[in-house]
This record gives sequence, structure tokens and C-alpha cells, in this order.
Amino acid sequence: MQSMDEENDEEVWHGATAYAQKQANVCKGMAEGFARLWLPFLDDKEITCEWKNKYLHVVGQEAVQRMDEEKNEDNSGEDGEEGLDRVNNGLEWDD
Repeated sequence: MQSMDEENDEEVWHGATAYAQKQANVCKGMAEGFARLWLPFLDDKEITCEWKNKYLHVVGQEAVQRMDEEKNEDNSGEDGEEGLDRVNNGLEWDD
């Protein structure tokens, strides 16, 4: 037979675990949402990030293929400096 303290401890532990799982799910959803918004933009601007591969699944296979195709088209240029003319004064993108 468990004492009242042990029962309360187990209930608190169970509640804290459930809350932590809920918060982790919220954080994961936010990260995936921002990745869905930012990855195509960053790829278009040829900006690399170390977390890209972790979130490619959220942009969808079609978007990944499009990003790869655009990258291949950009790499087929003659002068190899296509990305340099996109930066204006180091702060703004020239679109």
C-alpha cells in the first residue's frame, strides 16, 4: 500500500511529464513552421544553415526537388558569381 505522499509524488510526476511532452510538441511545431517558411527563402538566396537537413521533410518533396533544380540551374552559369549581384550594400537583397 502506498502512502499519500507517494501517490501525490506519482501524480505530480505524471502531470509534469505530460506537460513537458506537450511543450516539446509545441516547440517542435513552431520549429517546423518556421522551417517551412524560411527554408525556401534561404535556399533562394543561397544562404546555408546547419539545420536545413533536419527540416527538409516539412517543406515537402516538391519544394526540395525545386530547390535542387534551381541550384543546378544556378551552378550552370558561365562566370560562377551569380549570387554576388544579389547583395546590395551588404544588407539588402536586390530582387
